[in-house]
Amino acid sequence: SKYILLAIITLILAASGLFVLFRIFKRDYSVKFRRAFKEHYLMPYFKAFGYRYEISGDIDPAKLKLSGLFFRLDRYLGGNDRVSGVYDGVRFAFCDVKLFNRILESEILGTFFYAEFHKRISSKTLIFPACAGAPNTLGLKKIDMDDAEFNAAFAVYCEDAAGAMYILTPAFMRRLLCFAGAVAAPVSLSFADSKIYIFVNTGRDNFEPDIDESVLRRDPAAQLKRELSHFLAIVKNLKLNERIWS
Repeated sequence: SKYILLAIITLILAASGLFVLFRIFKRDYSVKFRRAFKEHYLMPYFKAFGYRYEISGDIDPAKLKLSGLFFRLDRYLGGNDRVSGVYDGVRFAFCDVKLFNRILESEILGTFFYAEFHKRISSKTLIFPACAGAPNTLGLKKIDMDDAEFNAAFAVYCEDAAGAMYILTPAFMRRLLCFAGAVAAPVSLSFADSKIYIFVNTGRDNFEPDIDESVLRRDPAAQLKRELSHFLAIVKNLKLNERIWS
């Protein structure tokens, strides 16, 4: 019985050791696989459009603060997968970001996008999911739009109601509703000076391929391509609505 017990213990320790080694091997392989995937699939894709893609590319934390979309106590932890370029004469950039909310002691993961236009916006405007609390309205007043579906999905805060009405045209509100439905995640926006900021709170590190899924059966970059098209569609919508710029 002693030898049997010893054999069982030995087998358990060996299995545990093999499991730990497998986890370490898979983690190391996963890092290499994801980088190789991004270099092979994503870099050529963005290069074809004339955009720049940086695997370890970050974003200026000051832009997160200027957006007004985050709590003052949110601590920026870093970002990756930065894409930047010019679309229809509008300079833009977006990347995955990670923040830490010191109040809730939880991480915030998602995609942060911003675009810069050539003219200034007349009214500072913040737009948050209706079901979520506004983190930093900076004394702006809440207004209701003439769209019941939009009001059910989003809460609008602005300096000047008339200015917000110019920004949130019926066409833009439709586009934003479609965008939120397509990304299936909470979406927040802000307009300030000559910039638009968008944060999609996906709750995960986006644009990462699944090591257990064949890239031949499914295009792991499909979600990234869809999100890019949604972001640029919003830029195009704003570009066409020249009357929102003062």
